[in-house]
Amino acid sequence: MTNQQKIIQENKAAAFDWLVLGISFSLGFVFPTLWDFVRSPGFSLWMLIALILYSAGAWLKQEPLYYRLYTSGNPHKGVPYTLFFIIGHWIILFVVTIFSISAIRKITGIPLANPQKGEDGWVMLLEMAIASVATWLVFRSQPKFKKGVVLSSTYIFRRELIGDICLVIGVSIFTFAFWEKGVIALLASRPTNSISDIWFLFLFLAIAYMLCYLPLRYLFLVEDHFSSRTWKRMLLILGILLLRSLFVMLKI
Repeated sequence: MTNQQKIIQENKAAAFDWLVLGISFSLGFVFPTLWDFVRSPGFSLWMLIALILYSAGAWLKQEPLYYRLYTSGNPHKGVPYTLFFIIGHWIILFVVTIFSISAIRKITGIPLANPQKGEDGWVMLLEMAIASVATWLVFRSQPKFKKGVVLSSTYIFRRELIGDICLVIGVSIFTFAFWEKGVIALLASRPTNSISDIWFLFLFLAIAYMLCYLPLRYLFLVEDHFSSRTWKRMLLILGILLLRSLFVMLKI
């Protein structure tokens, strides 16, 4: 691995966090409100593209990530509160699938379900299945590597880089929909009459941040959840989001 590849490898998690923050914020200039985004002709297609890219990114990143941990002598020992991440991840992906189902129908030619005939049940099962498969791609067990098998460092680097790019795009769109135009928009519409209201909203924001973002970042947490730099960066980003939300609440 070249020095340039090592630099990218060492800083990719930080780049991921800041890129997701920047892209999701920038999308706000294209769609000023959540309603503008939802009623746009390509909303369902955008969500489907994000879902496909995110799932593809998770699949591409799995092998290089665990192979690197395996060859470095630091096998994956699990991330604390994994069940919490799995549940949060499944809920997010389930909602994304609901948003995507219209585009899926158009592409596949599946007719609209007739609720009066009880035909909407299979659609719900399909949405749950897609969310479950996407969640499995992220949280599946560490692959087994045979002793003596050596994978090309160039192949590993390029595959993971492509996977990271797909994850950045997918998570940025998810974050924009759920956080930027979901949680933040909700706060903007809520009146704040006292300091206690602001503190409550800050607590709500912190919980929402953990529920909406950390599960989508799981494959990076596998490698850097033990690093103090990671959590300092998470706190810094949360602080930026809290400060921005304060401006939104106060209509500054």
